[in-house]
Amino acid sequence: MSYLKVFSYSINLLAGIATIVIGVLAMDSFSLAVFAFLVWAISPYLFSAFRTKRSTHQVEIMLVTGLSFIIAIGGIFLLIDAIYIHPDAQSALAFVVIPGYQWIMLLIAAMPIYLFNKKYSKRLL
Repeated sequence: MSYLKVFSYSINLLAGIATIVIGVLAMDSFSLAVFAFLVWAISPYLFSAFRTKRSTHQVEIMLVTGLSFIIAIGGIFLLIDAIYIHPDAQSALAFVVIPGYQWIMLLIAAMPIYLFNKKYSKRLL
């Protein structure tokens, strides 16, 4: 396994754990709704890990790792900013909004990565 894949998996794992910890510490009570928000909040990291697993070419692995890094750093920074640095009554909405932005970025970036993989795979045949 490539070191970049291990790095990407590590980034996604740490970002997912950090998101869960921030979410559990920020919520007053734990319920099924809170669990659903936490699953939604870590879903971009799960998709990034899935894309890393599906990556086969070195350039594709580099793109997915860079995207994972940007998504993870941005997501954790925005959560910390919304919950701890600038808290207000709507801070908990960060667990809804930030993953939505992350998904938009992931889906926009996934299309060129998919097309690159499709084009490169045809050359090998």
